[in-house]
Amino acid sequence: MMKRLLDYMNEWSEKFTQKQLKLFLISFCIVWFTGALYVMLYPSSTLFKIFPDPRHRYLLKSAVKSRQHTMDYRKAYQSIKQYQLMLNDSLIKARPGLVDTLDFLEQYYQSKK
Repeated sequence: MMKRLLDYMNEWSEKFTQKQLKLFLISFCIVWFTGALYVMLYPSSTLFKIFPDPRHRYLLKSAVKSRQHTMDYRKAYQSIKQYQLMLNDSLIKARPGLVDTLDFLEQYYQSKK
């Protein structure tokens, strides 16, 4: 498909001289530049309108009130320690950055104690 399109475009462009192709390119760039400039200087009021999502209006308030997203650092630290115990050599070889990540998380949770 692309080969046919490429052949068609080559045949079409062979009809024009070098001067005509340059003129076409310059006019094409001027038209698109003026169009982009017009859109930037006189934007439509409905083009970039952002509407609030009514479904998420009370999400933050309910999460703060019920404290659903508070983290128990002791539980997180215990789960990291358990995960470190489950690591074996094949997993460490497959994902070498995992050990560094677990060490960083362990230090972070130890600082929160």
